[in-house]
Amino acid sequence: MSKLNIKLIVFFSPVLFGCQINSEKNKPNEEIINQLTALTAGLHFLKEDCNLKEIPNKQEIINSAIKIANLKGEITTSKYHNEIINKSEFLYQDIKSDLTAKNTKCLELEELLIPFIEKIN
Repeated sequence: MSKLNIKLIVFFSPVLFGCQINSEKNKPNEEIINQLTALTAGLHFLKEDCNLKEIPNKQEIINSAIKIANLKGEITTSKYHNEIINKSEFLYQDIKSDLTAKNTKCLELEELLIPFIEKIN
């Protein structure tokens, strides 16, 4: 299993399998921000580099991810949206520059993210 695949599985698994925050104030922690960042970057790669046109823009992806992850409160502020957008751009560039064959990256990401893609479409 490639290093990219392992990293992506670690980031995406909790979001894809119903991870929810149930703290008193529902404040997002760094792990949730990183998961949403990875999800956004992976979907951005699929849309731009793998030509999956049915994937929405970054803002719609973030909004859908937050809704599906059942996050409320401060995560909806522009501070967290901007943080996710900025971090996801760096991760997107990392995915692009990874030496794994593009076709392999597309197939692995699509396989990992298909449950989320189906929910947002």
